[in-house]
Amino acid sequence: MTYPEIPRELWATVLANFTERNAQRPTLIEIDSPELGAQEQERGFPLRGIVYDHRDDRISIMLGELEGAEPHLTHSISGATSLAIGPGRDGRGLEVVRIAHEDGQTLVWVLES
Repeated sequence: MTYPEIPRELWATVLANFTERNAQRPTLIEIDSPELGAQEQERGFPLRGIVYDHRDDRISIMLGELEGAEPHLTHSISGATSLAIGPGRDGRGLEVVRIAHEDGQTLVWVLES
């Protein structure tokens, strides 16, 4: 997957817009590392949001229903090296976020409802 990288100073805004477009849609999170290859981490949880905190240099992916506290899941990525967003391909989803990091990459696919 090759999409243009988003400049770091735009990460918070771009991720807020992505969240607004896709909140409550089901997701699939895939983590790809050189040691293990691509591993599916979850499938079907609704998106609560993806945010970037520039103070901690951390991207947090929050999943679960907006109402109530459970079930929910938060995946946190520190030391992200690049961020890209684009349309899903090959029937894998509506949209995808690619977060590259030292250990590989994390893909957040937005699935059709």
